[in-house]
Amino acid sequence: MALRVWSARLKHDEAVLGAKHGTNLWYALGICVAVGALVRLPATWLGVGWYYPRLAPLWIILGLAGYFLVRRPDRALLMAGVSLAVVAVGYVSLLPATRLGEDWYYTDSVVMALIHLPLALWAYLGLVFLGDSWRDAHSRVRFVRYNGELVILTSLVGLAGMVLSGMTVLLFQSIDLDIADWYFPNVGIFCAAAVPVGATYLFDAVFNRRTAIAPVLARVFAPLFLVMVVIYLIVTFVEGENPFIDRDSLITFNGLLLLVLGISVFSLVERNGESDVGLIDYVTLALVGVTLLIDAIALSAILFRLVSFGFTPNRVTVLGANVIVLVHLG
Repeated sequence: MALRVWSARLKHDEAVLGAKHGTNLWYALGICVAVGALVRLPATWLGVGWYYPRLAPLWIILGLAGYFLVRRPDRALLMAGVSLAVVAVGYVSLLPATRLGEDWYYTDSVVMALIHLPLALWAYLGLVFLGDSWRDAHSRVRFVRYNGELVILTSLVGLAGMVLSGMTVLLFQSIDLDIADWYFPNVGIFCAAAVPVGATYLFDAVFNRRTAIAPVLARVFAPLFLVMVVIYLIVTFVEGENPFIDRDSLITFNGLLLLVLGISVFSLVERNGESDVGLIDYVTLALVGVTLLIDAIALSAILFRLVSFGFTPNRVTVLGANVIVLVHLG
């Protein structure tokens, strides 16, 4: 009798969990369709070159926020999201651009605006993800972890989608139908826009927010990145590359800075504060030190270019980003 009671309880819990996952899946699929439609359909008459840089990131990030709002409704955050969407759509629609044939060209100021608008939307996504616990440091770490897992899962789902798309095109080519020119700009873009929402569903509902792929990969690759960065810095010094004069070298330094910073952060995310200090901790410490060195070089180079060549939106933005990195790592 006792065994039957426990069996009934376990089966009931499994049924409830299955129903919950089914409901969440339908919500996620609905949001995927909405995001894909908002990204792809208006571009057919507004133009790909004009529409995608302005509004595609907005709809994708708001789709992610919409998923968490469906999971945990909050009227204030919903109204804030609607207001943010209206303001953002109006703002990016008014940004100037020059059209030459089928191509659109933007000034540096417009490019900076289009780059930083998703960051503001990302901050809103953080508020939706965290809810009332946004002031708690551990909760903010959970949001950082979610971003890492989102990148990994989006890459995996996207790779699977690319394989499926490639097979689809090849199968139709085998019967003398070339659908590539129609498939990728339409179905491909539609599905690609929806992939982050699908990856978020996997992280939230399927894995129950318990995955730790990004920190594990960061810990595996941290020693390799440390060796690579040290060798790169030595070779750069020996070869006489000068980020103070060479703009491409400065761009490379800043890209390397962001990459190494990400590896360092995700190496520390899963660390238990009560655990003993191990080899990976020394590697991470060395990686943080190298990151600070790269940031100091990049910061000095951008200050030199500001003094020598004057202020531009790009230089001011890069200066601000380097200062933020320096403050957080310091």
